[in-house]
Amino acid sequence: MSFTSPAINTNVASENQVFTGTGYPGAKLVLKTIEELVLYEGTVGPDGTWSAKVPKMALGIIRINVVNYVNNKSYTLTPAWFNVVKVYKNSLNTPAKGATTITGTANPYATVIVYAQDGTKISEVRATVDGDWSLKAPTSTGTYYPTYNGTRGDNFTYTAADVAFVVASPAVGSDLSPKSQAFSGTGTPGSTYVLKNAAGTQLHSGTVAANGSWSATLTGLAEGTLKLTVVNTIDGAVKTVDGGQFTVLKDHKNSLNTPAKGATTITGTGIPGETVAILSASGTKVSEAKVAADGSWSLKAPTSTGTYYPTYNGTRGDNFTYTAADAAFVLETPSKGSTLNAKDQVFAGTGEPGSTYELTNASGTVLHRGTVASNGNWYAKVASLPEGSLKLTMLNTIDGKTSSIDGGTFTVRAAYKNSLNTPAKGATTITGTGIPGETVAILSASGTKISEAKVAADGSWSLKAPTSTGTYYPTYNGTRGDNFTYTETDPVLTFEYLTPKVGSDISETDQTFTGRGTPGAVYSLRDSRNVVLARGTVSANGNWSATAGPLPVGGLKLTVLMTLNGATQSYEVGNFTVLKDHKNSLNTPAKGATTITGTGIPGETVAILSASGTNISEAKVAADGSWSLKAPTSTGTYYPTYNGTRGDNFTYTEADPVLTFELLTPKAGSTLSELNQTFTGTGTPGAEYTLRDGRNVILASGKIPASGTWSVTADDLPVGALSLTAQMTLRGETHTVSLGSFTVAKDYPNSLNTPAKGDEAITGTGTPGEVVSLHAADGSKVSESTVEPDGSWSLTAPTESGSYYPSYGGERGEDFGYEVADPAYEFALLTPSAGSEISTENQEFTGTATPGSTVVLKDGNGNVLYEGEADEAGNWSGTVPKLPEGPLHLTVDNTVEGVTTSISGGEFLAVAEGNGEDTPVLDPAIAGGYGLLLAAGAALGLRRNRKSEG
Repeated sequence: MSFTSPAINTNVASENQVFTGTGYPGAKLVLKTIEELVLYEGTVGPDGTWSAKVPKMALGIIRINVVNYVNNKSYTLTPAWFNVVKVYKNSLNTPAKGATTITGTANPYATVIVYAQDGTKISEVRATVDGDWSLKAPTSTGTYYPTYNGTRGDNFTYTAADVAFVVASPAVGSDLSPKSQAFSGTGTPGSTYVLKNAAGTQLHSGTVAANGSWSATLTGLAEGTLKLTVVNTIDGAVKTVDGGQFTVLKDHKNSLNTPAKGATTITGTGIPGETVAILSASGTKVSEAKVAADGSWSLKAPTSTGTYYPTYNGTRGDNFTYTAADAAFVLETPSKGSTLNAKDQVFAGTGEPGSTYELTNASGTVLHRGTVASNGNWYAKVASLPEGSLKLTMLNTIDGKTSSIDGGTFTVRAAYKNSLNTPAKGATTITGTGIPGETVAILSASGTKISEAKVAADGSWSLKAPTSTGTYYPTYNGTRGDNFTYTETDPVLTFEYLTPKVGSDISETDQTFTGRGTPGAVYSLRDSRNVVLARGTVSANGNWSATAGPLPVGGLKLTVLMTLNGATQSYEVGNFTVLKDHKNSLNTPAKGATTITGTGIPGETVAILSASGTNISEAKVAADGSWSLKAPTSTGTYYPTYNGTRGDNFTYTEADPVLTFELLTPKAGSTLSELNQTFTGTGTPGAEYTLRDGRNVILASGKIPASGTWSVTADDLPVGALSLTAQMTLRGETHTVSLGSFTVAKDYPNSLNTPAKGDEAITGTGTPGEVVSLHAADGSKVSESTVEPDGSWSLTAPTESGSYYPSYGGERGEDFGYEVADPAYEFALLTPSAGSEISTENQEFTGTATPGSTVVLKDGNGNVLYEGEADEAGNWSGTVPKLPEGPLHLTVDNTVEGVTTSISGGEFLAVAEGNGEDTPVLDPAIAGGYGLLLAAGAALGLRRNRKSEG
């Protein structure tokens, strides 16, 4: 019979402490204190081992007897000593809805922090000396988790207190629209509400949104007082809320009265206080006003005929036509009483667009008939008027109604005709006729005045002619006459050819010719077929230079044609021989081109290389200097080489891709897993794609491989209805495809959180309501529990290190390793007990310490009495050969890995041994118990009996 764990003389837990040991197979097993308090009853296993879990033990020193009952006989193991200490667990008490604090337990003085799921710290505190803690609760519903000295604990859900249902708009007591009145406010997210009137009639029902807001639009409200009541249901609890009292206004209708022709105001009806505006067909605002309390409105009418429309508080109404009053027929020029020309006298003015008019003299003779233009202007040129007095009458007909208007009285002068004689080429003066005393001017086509003069009494005039060829026109007292052309004297053209030398060989391309000529003359170089090879203008210094190309290979007969101010002169230069040029060149490829072309030296090799130097394709230059190569297959920067010589970089752009995308599995309409849901399909190889939900949140992404078949796994899909779309991108092209609607079901994965060494509980997740059990490698059950509604579970950890596995509803999970906590070794002096008498000779001292550590026993003066090491079980003992008689203070030093700890061994009385000494025999286990008492700070008060002769 024996104890195997925990080690004797060590600390043990006050709750659920497991003891193990050996005994007689099949024997009844009883663990009890020396005070006969039974701690456990059971049976020794067939292999001679036993295990006992004691639910609760009092704190402090405890002596435990192990008793085996075999064949009606009892066998008792020598009592073992242990120190029962309090067990501090990291725990969090599930908070009630709306709780203002979160409480729990932890190691004394440990730092406890509560975090939101995104890692935001909510509150922090240190546990008390008793291991209790209390923190300020979160302010909103959600999932949170605690940490204990940095170690993360299990998630927990906090539910905030219900939010009061509030009608925020419209303000209580305000006036409401009978047609469409919006109400809004706040409440508990997810709660339902019903809006009712005083009679209990339901006006609207809805659900408060996730952000705590609600809105409702009521239509057809009855005119008068509205007493609003709100019925708010939260988690089955119904509350009635007073929504306030309002006044529903009379139902005013938006309308517009058709305006009469020429009306100065537009009238109609609307909702009192709202804004009515009149706008043109193009949207330009004409006028606006507020609707009066009686629902009527009146606005300033437009000023012109056209199509218009009203807006009622921004809402567009029907188009309507407004017709402006007829415009008066007015003669604006010439002014009444003025002198008129006998010929081509112009009359002009304004009137009603589209109306007709007649101009008549005193005898009723019609001088002109016409129609007023759409812009309201009219214009009449009377070819001939008799000299003398003219009494003008104007007849204007509008919509069949004719009005007579006095046009005034005028004086018609003798007939003088404005004219200009066509000038001869190079003429120095321009002549003509006009009205005596009026001013005649000559202006260029751009309006620059050249010269001017007064018309002589005989009606003739003469002006200085322009100095350059061009188009000009006269004005007669400001009235523009007809354009005429003036041609200056022909210039004298000169020409001289300089280079290249006539008869020489010249280049096919970029051949430059130079010479001299008349400044400003335009020249062209031509071949024998009169084909223009180059052209230009002789500079102000008389020099010219022209580069021609490509020139026809072979013989070339060159002539030059010069032109200045309409004068043209041809000059024969001479004969040349044009040699063939073979130039290295590359034609910029079109987007998606399959070949690259260019020119080069016949017979040389042309190659196309990528920016990294990879050869794409190559070919020989043909005899005619042309070459053609296979184009690259992808967009990028490339360059040519001509017989190894690098040419300029160029960009090749592949053809735009045709993007395709198809979802194969799962099928639209099916139910998906919340976690690890795989999607497969086909699409354009190389395209990058994203799968998105209805909020455009990316659920998964990838790139379609060369095979065109894609597969991607999405994790943590939103539970509920899911509208799935795919967005593809390839070479800047983007394509969006709808993949259909699905339902995402909640997943509860079976999982086990890897336990830390010495953890008292094993935790994980599973399907709510299922039984999770923990088994040793041999299949024996260690503990079991039921998965909580939130999918979490917690099991009592094993008492021994080893390999274990979980079982989820009978389904075996993966094996995992578990290590029990390392045993705690207390550094203490066990015997003799403090305050006792000890022998001056060969006195033995015993105690406990970390295995292998050094123990040094000293007296009050620092003299070393003993030095040794603790054995593998953590025990040490030493005998001091000689001690001085009398009081003795002991100090014990313990050095572990270079760190020394000192404790007081207590006060003793060293007494010399006498004959006939009566020394009681102490059981070694009892002696160890005394040491534990010493470590706990309590002396048993045992003394040795001493007997002296004498």
